[in-house]
Amino acid sequence: MGLRPYQAQAVADALEFVAEVRRLPESAPPEARRCLYSAPTGTGKGTIQLGVLDALRSEGVDAMILTPSLDVLRGYLERRRGRLGVSDPAVIRGLNESRLRDWGRRFHIATPTTARNWILSGDMESPPEVVICDE
Repeated sequence: MGLRPYQAQAVADALEFVAEVRRLPESAPPEARRCLYSAPTGTGKGTIQLGVLDALRSEGVDAMILTPSLDVLRGYLERRRGRLGVSDPAVIRGLNESRLRDWGRRFHIATPTTARNWILSGDMESPPEVVICDE
């Protein structure tokens, strides 16, 4: 299934933003590295996310999607697994479970709290270059 014209434009805009951010000096303020995309319900924001992820992965960029809860995380995987082209994305769960360190997968999904804890614990070698927050 192809992208609708406005979805393709949103993907192109996001990729252009990532390219601009990569050119920023280290001294650039944090807010210069953030962007927000919002659209009404039913317009395919998830499809846009996946289009951005596909393009970033093809460029070798590590990316993470943050979901607000484990239920949303599970639903995200069920709805999108085939589209991702990834049979086993690295799902980051609680720190008491086995920890995933394979950043070579280039696609990770977690809840914000778990990702934060994982980063602070030192188990994540380096944070992903791009983080997409799903609502």
